[in-house]
Amino acid sequence: MVICILTCIISSCSSSDQVDAYGNFSAPEWLVCAETAGKIVSLPIEEGMILEPEIQVGSIDTTLLILQRNNLVTQVKALRATMPQEAIQIEALQLERNAAQNELNRINALVSSGSVDAKSSDQYRDRIAVADGKIAAARSSLHQQSATVLAQIEALNSQLAIVNEQINRCRIINPEHGVVVAKYANQHEFVNIGMPIYRLARTDMMTFRAWFDGRTLSRINLGDMVRINIGSTSDKPQFVEGKITYISPDSEFAPATIKTVDNRSSMVYQVNIEVANDGTLKSGMPGEVFLSK
Repeated sequence: MVICILTCIISSCSSSDQVDAYGNFSAPEWLVCAETAGKIVSLPIEEGMILEPEIQVGSIDTTLLILQRNNLVTQVKALRATMPQEAIQIEALQLERNAAQNELNRINALVSSGSVDAKSSDQYRDRIAVADGKIAAARSSLHQQSATVLAQIEALNSQLAIVNEQINRCRIINPEHGVVVAKYANQHEFVNIGMPIYRLARTDMMTFRAWFDGRTLSRINLGDMVRINIGSTSDKPQFVEGKITYISPDSEFAPATIKTVDNRSSMVYQVNIEVANDGTLKSGMPGEVFLSK
């Protein structure tokens, strides 16, 4: 009877200590590349530096782009100076019309008093009509000239916006919080568009990629908390906790990094577990997942 009880206890202990999955830690990484071609004039970062997101960590030469921008600004100013002064040019014609209108008003007053014949006002009405025609034609012509100049200015402003965007892309901006794990370019070196400048890795949160067989997969769900043993030996376990963030819908052969040959020959499902890192975890570090406490 005692033997049976001991056997049950040992069996219970071994099942609670059974490894449910194997895997490795990895850190999210970003490859920061040049967004424009040119010589690097500033890049004060080194491998191992911790960088904050959205800060400028370097710059690429903008001399030619600034000269091009200044040239475009000068062209825009010159075109604005050629804009027709509609009020000034119309004013002379308007004065001529006003004079004819004043004479017409005077003649109408005399006609009302019977001093002159009504036909005397016809010539002034003709003058007003001619003046109105000249004003309308002048305004139409000035509007066309203005539209042409404004179209040229708009085209230059579009070019100016492109140059400003190119200048902005000469700023090397760090995309995320992380540590510089590799630096591929240095100050004074020439880079082309898309050329890698440095590689950034996030170290405060790590992803543990584990592989579960079909039988074990039924015991986990998204959001579950699991324990991961990162101890170097089974005699000295060291556990960290993580949350399941991804479960693959398709099975695959386990990768060669899995410990045993038997496991590598079976079909498994990839599961991602997010783990907070206090500096202990490193990319590539292996671990063992335990679902039961």
